[in-house]
Amino acid sequence: MINACECGREVSARTQRWTPIKLACFLAAKKFVTFRPGREEQGQYTMLLQYAEALCARRLVLASASPRRREILGNLGLKFDVVVSRFDEDLAKSKFPNAAEYAMATAQHKALEVADRLEKEDQPFMIIGSDTVVEAPDGTIMEKPKDGAEATQMLLTLQGVTHQVHTGVSMVFTDGRLVKSFSETTRVTFAALDTEEIAAYVKTGEPFDKAGGYGALLF
Repeated sequence: MINACECGREVSARTQRWTPIKLACFLAAKKFVTFRPGREEQGQYTMLLQYAEALCARRLVLASASPRRREILGNLGLKFDVVVSRFDEDLAKSKFPNAAEYAMATAQHKALEVADRLEKEDQPFMIIGSDTVVEAPDGTIMEKPKDGAEATQMLLTLQGVTHQVHTGVSMVFTDGRLVKSFSETTRVTFAALDTEEIAAYVKTGEPFDKAGGYGALLF
């Protein structure tokens, strides 16, 4: 994983790539929750619902303005505050070995920026940052389109082919400024779309707050 110094921002934090199952083990070791491995489904553990009650006893902060991420955490029964990150999301993509690492690093910077602002306030237990990018078949990393022309071009590039959607998640535990990050990748295949369908979709305004110009969100 490219650390924050390599990304152009020096931070004081211990970072490590993480996974959802390791997060549960970590929380258990810190006595925040009782860890009981869930039933494995498609290679992953279903865990968060088991720990919602324990996590609700802690102050959580979501470093995102995304209504979809708020909805997901709310559906898990978690109580949290929203403090939108001011990070510019301007990391140099060429410095990262792949799109998933780029998404993780952006998520980490979002969470750390909020942690810096809240440092002198009542510290939350955990700050959650997240970022989603779409990787085109040629490896191009797509973020949110800036205008209708860019949204149209993104959708033309993705239609009729299989591509990847990467979501990076970073959790800053304010006790000791410990940072844990992981990513999830989904392969998405579009049906072939004609230009009229794409134009009608772009006209709705839906593409402009979504990586790649369409909605596919893991977190």
